[in-house]
Amino acid sequence: METYLGHFPAGTSFRCVEHFRQMTLSKQFQKYDFGLEENVIKYGQETPPVYDLGNIKNAPIALLCGSLD
Repeated sequence: METYLGHFPAGTSFRCVEHFRQMTLSKQFQKYDFGLEENVIKYGQETPPVYDLGNIKNAPIALLCGSLD
């Protein structure tokens, strides 16, 4: 949240901030929640689908930090 607010409104969109809020409240890593009716149109279900992180295989991942972070 600090990163979003540190650059708000430049550098991100309201939708990105709203999506982050939705995931924080639902405690799930899921697609954007457009609301019941629009979710049915876009996703074929009333709630946004959860991302299956088990599908990520053999992806190189790095965690970087600096002394002034």
